Formats: sequence, structure tokens, C-alpha cells
Amino acid sequence: METIKKIKKLKENINHFEIIESLLYGTGKPLEEAVTYCLKLLNLEDVVLVNDSNNHDISFIHEGIKYILEVKGLTKQGKKEDIIQLDSWIQQELVITSKANELKGIFVINHYRNKNPDERDDPLTPNAKKFLNYYGFTFFTTKFLFNLIKEVLQNKLNKNDAIAKIIKGEKYE
Repeated sequence: METIKKIKKLKENINHFEIIESLLYGTGKPLEEAVTYCLKLLNLEDVVLVNDSNNHDISFIHEGIKYILEVKGLTKQGKKEDIIQLDSWIQQELVITSKANELKGIFVINHYRNKNPDERDDPLTPNAKKFLNYYGFTFFTTKFLFNLIKEVLQNKLNKNDAIAKIIKGEKYE
């Protein structure tokens, strides 16, 4: 009986790391699930994976702000149309439930997912960067999230600091 429990625990650990690893190469629903898993790992409030193609991918609440996430796994850069799509989800949410000052958009991208993470080019086109700035959205790559989770699991970064980095997003020029 003890051996069965150990095997079960090992399988859970393998599954845990496989989900996190899919941040680097995943796309579609598995990528959305991996991002959701990692956000829950950080104990964010009300993390919701939305299973509706006519809606945003993920949302969570932090310090009274509802964050709407659009998640893309691409073999190229994120483009302005991806950012415009995020804006449409924000507008949709605004009509339904929230106040404008209580909503923020975050674009999450696994860019050039078919390449080694260290060999990937810029995650966003110049126009995507302009539109991120125009709408006041932030973004981060799934490699960025992967590295944050790795640091948290290695006790090099606490969860609150990881959340602050997610909210702030990655810099772009």
C-alpha cells in the first residue's frame, strides 16, 4: 500500500512539471490550462479558465482589479490583431459586469513555440507594441512565466513578488 502511494505521488509530480513545461511549447487549450495552473500555483484570487471561444481565455482578480488574459501559442510574433482581440474582450466584460477602472488586459504569448526558448526572436511586432501601449495593456511571455514559477519553486522568489512581476508585465520598446 505504501508503494502505491509513493507511485501516485511521483505521477502527480511528473504531471505537475509536464504542465509547467508546456508553457514553453504549448498552444491552444493546453497552453491556456498551463497558464491557469501556474496562476493558481501563485494563489491568485478567482483564477478562471474560460471555455468559450467567444470570450477571453483566463481571468483573475488581484487587489480589486479584474485581469482579462488573452493567451496565444504561435510560431511567430504576436501582432496587433491579437491586441485588438484582447481589447474586444475587455469591452465585452465592461458591458457585462465591471467598471473601466477595475479592468486590465494582459496579453500572454508563447511566441516561436517551435524553437528553443533561448533562440526565440522578439515576441511582438512593432504594431503590436504600439497597440499594447495605446490600450494600456501589459504582456508577458510564457518563458517569463516559466522562469517566475521556477524561481518560486526553488524558493528564490516569493509568490507575492512573482504576482507583482506578472501584473507589471515584461518591458518592450
